[in-house]
Amino acid sequence: MSGLPGVTSKIVQTLANKQIPILQSADSHRTIWVLIQNEHLETALNALHVAFQLE
Repeated sequence: MSGLPGVTSKIVQTLANKQIPILQSADSHRTIWVLIQNEHLETALNALHVAFQLE
């Protein structure tokens, strides 16, 4: 994500803190995506919302 240093690091650290393994990831100038197991989806979404203050 152009102009926003540390976003990927924050995502990785947030998921690691919840013991959610990242199976695959990719990024571009506008997008960051990570592939996780479906069983971790709700926990990951909630943790990322808190980490990025989106609640």
